[in-house]
Amino acid sequence: MNAQEQKILIELLAEIRALKRQVAAIKDELERAVKPAGYLPVKEAARYLGVCRKTVRNYIKQGILPGVKIKGKIHIPLEALEKFKQNPEEALIKAKASAIAEEIGEDIVNL
Repeated sequence: MNAQEQKILIELLAEIRALKRQVAAIKDELERAVKPAGYLPVKEAARYLGVCRKTVRNYIKQGILPGVKIKGKIHIPLEALEKFKQNPEEALIKAKASAIAEEIGEDIVNL
């Protein structure tokens, strides 16, 4: 490879890096535009709570956190996340009690 070819290759690589940055910026902008106000997707909810995504999905399946499908992705209301974060033990105990009651066929109202 001669000096001219190397120079062209370096310029092309610089252009590719610039395009990658532009694509990343556009993706971020699109995510912000698609994300409804007052809701966080599972990934961000997990980061907010300091747990992994699978834990958040399990909380939704167990009824500990509400999950809403928006444009094909599960989102959690920020208000519910804040309430859970203030007192996670209470939410977990209520969910466990409801699960036990469901197993034995009892209906628990307002634990």
